Amino acid sequence: MGAQQSTSGELPVDRLNRFLEEYVWRTFLDPMLPGLSNDQRRALCDAQVEVLAGLAAVDVGAVGLSGFGTPGNYVARQVDR
Repeated sequence: MGAQQSTSGELPVDRLNRFLEEYVWRTFLDPMLPGLSNDQRRALCDAQVEVLAGLAAVDVGAVGLSGFGTPGNYVARQVDR
């Protein structure tokens, strides 16, 4: 398998797809997320963290993305800008 699985057994892409279906098609301009219940806010934030962690865990070489972008020294490149 090219990408690492999360502890729930889902691939990061599967989790991302569910996140997109549930939240992305809505626009949240206010960071307080008015109109969402506390449980919905929590679910949204949890989903964002899980998706980002899952994407960060992907082995870019194993999924054929090793030639995409400049490897290494990311923070130094951003600070130098």
